[in-house]
Amino acid sequence: MGFPRASGAGRTLSVAGVVLGVLAVVVAIVFWRTYATEIRTG
Repeated sequence: MGFPRASGAGRTLSVAGVVLGVLAVVVAIVFWRTYATEIRTG
């Protein structure tokens, strides 16, 4: 049951998940700021 690639793949998946999460947060913040600006100017 010792697959060195399994832990490596799991680590890559976790890193990819963190990166995707950060990207999602950044996109949400940018979208919210743009949305708030539209409401403020409108």
